[in-house]
Amino acid sequence: MQSVPDPIIVEILSYLPISEIIRAESICKKIKSCVEKHSYVLYSRVLSRFSQESISYSHWKNVIKQMNSPSKELQFLPYYTNGGTYYGSNTYYIHNLVLEGYYCYCTVYPTNILVKYALLGTDYDTDRIRARQYISSGVNEGNDRIYFEKEILRESQEFTSQASIYAVIKQIYARAPQGGYTCPIFHFMCFSSIEEDADLGIIDRFNGVSTIDKAKEISDQLGLEYEEVSANSIRQLVFNNCNLPMQPLCWAEMSEDYNQSALNLPLKSKKLARYFYGLLIDGRRTNNYDNNIDISLLLPKGSIIHF
Repeated sequence: MQSVPDPIIVEILSYLPISEIIRAESICKKIKSCVEKHSYVLYSRVLSRFSQESISYSHWKNVIKQMNSPSKELQFLPYYTNGGTYYGSNTYYIHNLVLEGYYCYCTVYPTNILVKYALLGTDYDTDRIRARQYISSGVNEGNDRIYFEKEILRESQEFTSQASIYAVIKQIYARAPQGGYTCPIFHFMCFSSIEEDADLGIIDRFNGVSTIDKAKEISDQLGLEYEEVSANSIRQLVFNNCNLPMQPLCWAEMSEDYNQSALNLPLKSKKLARYFYGLLIDGRRTNNYDNNIDISLLLPKGSIIHF
């Protein structure tokens, strides 16, 4: 790629939608440099091919700036879990995953719990209030839960389509409960997608993967590119961007050290997303009676871009 002349790169990129150009810019330093140096030429060609005259050049530049802005908590709201809720209580429901404090999501089942999130806002305080309202509404089972999921998805789709809004995921933040819980989260993975109906098959391939070597083996089978990093003195995996609709973000192991109950894991490649997924692989059992998963926080950090 380093030897490819800039005009050829600009010509190739000009056939892509803006969202794909942003994704390519996040993968390759050469493409990023080319986009910055030839931004106006590229912008003009994209507009001529996609008839997006409503996007001004200053807005185009602002999108690039937003892409590289400092990370903050992104407003993804959990709307689905197949793990159940401990004792069927709203006290332990999935929206605790995005609430600071002593809240906790506690599952019924012990392994391979999938939690789905949807991008629902840009203001964290507003969404915390919304999350608390959903918790207090008590809709977490049966037909009520289905209605609840549809409502969040509808709100998310309305929100993201109004101004072509995307999240750029740059970090994953997770926290295990610090006391009073018997099965704190041990291993998990995170994924993202732009479309809500992205293929979940790639997530299923990582069910039960509780060692980094097994995670590498499955990743190699799927042709995924990854890097091994260290966080909390433990080996973790972060994934590069791929061409799949469902993007793997990381495979992670939580520390057994009480003083390292939080994990802040930077990603090597920025991910454009409207949906976020947490695969809770297993918990670390501390007694012989309970067998579920307890997790205080699991949320992405990054920035919001408006096309």
